[in-house]
Amino acid sequence: VPPGPGLAPPRGIRLDGTRRALRARVGDASLEPVEPGVARLRASLPPGGYVTVLVEELFGGFCEDRSPAVC
Repeated sequence: VPPGPGLAPPRGIRLDGTRRALRARVGDASLEPVEPGVARLRASLPPGGYVTVLVEELFGGFCEDRSPAVC
């Protein structure tokens, strides 16, 4: 869609790239060990929040070809 007067971002906002910083409140968070090298994360997020993004922010990126527990 070509940019137009009705589609311009608000003044001072740039929309370059695909990822935008956004803060979301995490509620009822807990992290408990399940077995050596494995933990269970429980959390409630607001609508539109993704737990995969939370995990990546807390623990770093995931490996493309292996499970996160192995990386």
